[in-house]
Amino acid sequence: MTETYDIQSRHTDEMVADETRFCIGDFLPMVTLGGFLRLCLMKSPYVFGGDVTLDDVNAACRALGSRDNANFDADLRLEMDAIWRAFEIIVPSQNAAVTSQIPEYGPEWMADIMAAAADAVPSLTVRDMLDRLPMITLIHLVAAAHRKNGGTTRRPDDQAAVAEILRSLNQ
Repeated sequence: MTETYDIQSRHTDEMVADETRFCIGDFLPMVTLGGFLRLCLMKSPYVFGGDVTLDDVNAACRALGSRDNANFDADLRLEMDAIWRAFEIIVPSQNAAVTSQIPEYGPEWMADIMAAAADAVPSLTVRDMLDRLPMITLIHLVAAAHRKNGGTTRRPDDQAAVAEILRSLNQ
């Protein structure tokens, strides 16, 4: 008899629902591609990790053109978590030839993101992608273009659950 194991995604149903809320505007998204790149240019801990100071909060607020509010830090953390999860669903192709070696978060990276999103929705303008469309939506469009072109997307497995199953099998 073969045993089967149900490995849950590391992305919970609630997390996926949060992504959807950002995409459709139920949560007011603050981060566009342009705003994300502004945060990158200032080496913001919201992108690169680390402790967030009051100066970081104020700088992020200015970079995103957001109004300061009591929940800004928590709201931005929630949105950034959703953005990182969207990136995680894109499974790089094992057979793809490396066509460039560009640094993350620079102009070439930005152009690649916009080209992939425009492949999914050709009517998008540069201004739409930089300043109007929530970053979370843009990344999900990149994932859609990846699928359209034969790529794979999936939510990552909960590696802790996988490790627990492997431990139980070795006992």
